[in-house]
Amino acid sequence: GPVRKAAPTPETKSDQLNTPTIQGLDEVLIKAPIPVAELDIRPIPADEKVDIPASLAEAMGTETSSYLSRMKALKALGKNLSDAEIKSLYVLLNRKTGEDALRPDELNGLKDGVCNLLELQTRKPAGYAQRLMAMYLDKRHDPVWRDYCIQHLNAFYRHVVIEEERDAIRSVFWDAAEDKDGTITGTAMIALYRHADDPGFDKKAIAEKALVLSKDEKVNNAVRVTTLQVCADLGNK
Repeated sequence: GPVRKAAPTPETKSDQLNTPTIQGLDEVLIKAPIPVAELDIRPIPADEKVDIPASLAEAMGTETSSYLSRMKALKALGKNLSDAEIKSLYVLLNRKTGEDALRPDELNGLKDGVCNLLELQTRKPAGYAQRLMAMYLDKRHDPVWRDYCIQHLNAFYRHVVIEEERDAIRSVFWDAAEDKDGTITGTAMIALYRHADDPGFDKKAIAEKALVLSKDEKVNNAVRVTTLQVCADLGNK
């Protein structure tokens, strides 16, 4: 199937919890997406302040830090971050172009590394999916970073056990599928495709959306190729 970047896959299906089913049937309820304006996704305060632990000084950036030195420091942090470290990394994730000394492409690369680290934690970080959704919805963020947010929601979705939060992520995927800015539409369709057989997703609607997008001349060619692959894999030719 179509792939944008490697995403971690849970070892078992045991984390697909709290799944509503129709009594007496194997068929799982399909849930309609909720308009994002109605979701309880709180914007991240612009002036969020944290005390940065010494362990994060280099990763967060000093006057002499480079992209490579910060990535190296990030990779040395391991799978058991403290709450203070996680809160500091959340602040780093919300930095926009011009709020960090790195070039935009380097900042996006560093923040992608932060997300990979957070997803590898032994104890999954509280509020992580909420933050990804809030950053995707905040159009002051670089479109490339908003695309990364959808990629990481895709990677993290099966670790989310709160049903309302899963409903919100599914709705954000559908919202992103309407975003014709760059590659976000294609990234959203990959997320919907990956989870098409998961509880709550409407496989038929995903295939139909992919077909519509594959014929939409306003959508860029890379995205149309992605949606054609989704159509083929879901049997909607």
